[in-house]
Parts: sequence; C-alpha cells; structure tokens
Amino acid sequence: MEEEGSIPQDHQELQKEKVQRSGRLFFKSLWKFIQETLSLKDGIDMNGTMEGIRNDVEFKGHGAWILVCSIMIASIGLSIGNIPIIVGAMLISPLMGPILGIGLAAGTNDFELLIKSLKDFGISVVISVLISWLYFLIIPQPEINLELEGRKEATLLAIAVAFFG
Repeated sequence: MEEEGSIPQDHQELQKEKVQRSGRLFFKSLWKFIQETLSLKDGIDMNGTMEGIRNDVEFKGHGAWILVCSIMIASIGLSIGNIPIIVGAMLISPLMGPILGIGLAAGTNDFELLIKSLKDFGISVVISVLISWLYFLIIPQPEINLELEGRKEATLLAIAVAFFG
C-alpha cells in the first residue's frame, strides 16, 4: 500500500516527461529566437545594397575632397599626438566605397568591378600619401611623439582591429 502523501510512480514519470518536453521546447524556442535575431538575410535588399556599393566605388569630386580633408585632420592629429582627432579623421574618411567594392567584386566574381575598385582605391592611397607628405613637408616634426612612435610596428591585435573594422 502506498504511503499517504506520496506520489504514484506513473504520475512521477508523466511529470518527468512533461518537464523534459518543456525543456526541449524551451531550448528549441531559444535557438529559433537566436537564429532570427542574428539572421543577416531578413530585411535585406540585396540588389539595392549591391547597387549602392557599385555607386560608392567611384572616387571623384566630393569624395576626393573629403579624403583630402580627412587626411589633413589625421595628419594634424598625428603631429600633436591627439587620438580623438585621428579617430575623427577616420570617421569622415570616404575610403569604404572602394574597399566594399573590392569585397563585393571578390564575392561575386565581378572582374570589371574589381579592376574599378582597385583603381579607385589606388587613387585614394596616392591622394592620402601625397597630402600627408605635403603636410609633414610644410609642418616638420621636431621630434617623434608617442602616437607616431606607436605606429612603427603592427601588432597582431592592431591587425585584428583593422580586419574587423
């Protein structure tokens, strides 16, 4: 005979099965929520995005002048050793157009876009080096400050930051 207040064995098994089923349902729901939250496919206009990247690759006119201003700001920041000024210059720099174009071209095997993106990226590098060279030619550095000294070698962490940036 069963003791008073004890739960029958078959009722315990039923409750255990319900708890396991609820746990599985919870984890399935949680996994679905995570997948939906981190999904890169929902709400994407792939054709519009690709067209926008193609349009931003070209490096002429206002983009070149924004780059000149950005490089001047970065050069000033480096010469006085001011990190926020350098970061500000990076924020206004229009270099992402050609960089995204290179990535899109590589991902879609678009050789024509790759050539155009590499050409425009090369133009932007030439402009950047030329403007910074002119700045430091006109405003010579009397001594190397800590910001310039710290940029002589690339560390693995700096490369990781650049990659994810």
